[in-house]
Amino acid sequence: MKHFLKVCWILFCSVFSVIFLIAACSRFIPPAVFSYIIFFAIAFPYLFAAMIILAVISLFIHKKLGYVLLTLLVIGLYNLSQTIAVSPGSHWNAAKERNTLRVLTWNVADFINAHPLSSHKGETRKEMLEMITGYNPNVLCLQEYNTLVGNPKLASVRKELDSLGYKYILQSNDRITKTPWATLYQGVAICSKTPFVDSGQIHFTYDGRNESMLYADVMLQGKRVRVATAHLFSFFLFPESDYGYDGGERHMMKKLYSYKDNVQQRMRNTEVEHQREATIIRNVLDTSSYPVIYCGDMNTVPTSYPYRILKGDRQDAFLKNGNGIGNTFYKIAPTLRIDVCFADTAFEVLQCKVAERKLSDHYAVVTDVCWKQ
Repeated sequence: MKHFLKVCWILFCSVFSVIFLIAACSRFIPPAVFSYIIFFAIAFPYLFAAMIILAVISLFIHKKLGYVLLTLLVIGLYNLSQTIAVSPGSHWNAAKERNTLRVLTWNVADFINAHPLSSHKGETRKEMLEMITGYNPNVLCLQEYNTLVGNPKLASVRKELDSLGYKYILQSNDRITKTPWATLYQGVAICSKTPFVDSGQIHFTYDGRNESMLYADVMLQGKRVRVATAHLFSFFLFPESDYGYDGGERHMMKKLYSYKDNVQQRMRNTEVEHQREATIIRNVLDTSSYPVIYCGDMNTVPTSYPYRILKGDRQDAFLKNGNGIGNTFYKIAPTLRIDVCFADTAFEVLQCKVAERKLSDHYAVVTDVCWKQ
């Protein structure tokens, strides 16, 4: 019986090792070739932790197997380095240093609603605007941004941002909805306290939905910086009518379970589209004549192929000068860092912080950069 259990353990560990190795190589496997890789990429942190446990247990059951599992862990260290940031001694300094550029990227979830700030329903948006004011970034990169025009009874987010000093706003207007009472503009936006020198827009279409990448050039110490942002297509794991921001993580997991039959297919198809989007964006950014700071909601994790393609040789600001896992989408799992800031190597990343305030369903990411000396 003891021998049988030992054999079963070895077989179990062998199968698990294959799964772990696929996850450890997830950044190099294109979704267009193997669409299930998205699940391995998301599961990697948990698989790595489980592998450690199996290796330690195996040392007491079958030493050679334990050593093999420990060796396999080495293969996962690269993915682990993209998952966890370790910056000893780093801490957030609220005051901006001289000659720095502070960029805040945030999926604002349509700013929740357009009720006046003085009303009870406008309280959350008021807190969002106050948080932006508190960090005082030079440039805002906003995803799932919307603004209403044509109804004086509803608030205009554009005017509210203008009142905070962001007088220069570039918005993609991917979706324009006209009603008898107002016109709704939705998409991504770049907001700046200083004028844009140049700007541009790249369009994407998938499954009847439109998204864009925007870029705008701003000046830092007399030199141009190209700031770009995009919102890669959402997975839309369940019908849009069932989305919401109340109920917390447990409520979200119940929703996912109720639509489980469609979830895996939608995730696979969308990740293939993410590969296409990431490739297009990377090619556009690489043709820039100026150093680029790319910010956005990637809707995919750092252990994924689209992440690696889009990042390229640029610095992941959080990995460079942040700490921990840095999850930015808190509704489903604590390891989903899907909002990023990539900075050209011409910059020094001074600090980076995930602002953990549950105002949207995403956390904002704030980064300070300066020119390298």
